[in-house]
Amino acid sequence: MLAAVPVGLVIALVNHGSMPLLFVAMIFLGFATGAESSLGPFLIARYFGLASFAQLQGLTLAISTLSLGMSPFLVSAVQTATGSYTVPVIALTSLTVVAVVLAAVLPKFPPQWKIGNAPDQTAEPA
Repeated sequence: MLAAVPVGLVIALVNHGSMPLLFVAMIFLGFATGAESSLGPFLIARYFGLASFAQLQGLTLAISTLSLGMSPFLVSAVQTATGSYTVPVIALTSLTVVAVVLAAVLPKFPPQWKIGNAPDQTAEPA
């Protein structure tokens, strides 16, 4: 699952007009997009706890939105300068490979975070 984006980008890069291969590449990229929307919040909650979840999720969404908004402009600028999409796709693939490696070497989850005291279950009903 972690390597879906670089694999999809490599398939798209080496594809030379094959429609089925294009669909395979888009399936990989779409799968990763769907997984990212649920895996990111899960990892934030597990590594940092629920007390920090809202702030960190907001920061993550702000950074993601900014990068997703700037990427088409940057790719277009590099394509205009080089005359090819090969350079930006290789750069994006390299960045995603780095992200996959960093995600793969994440340390083990810390112990479960405790929020407040658990209610006393030993009291008898009134």
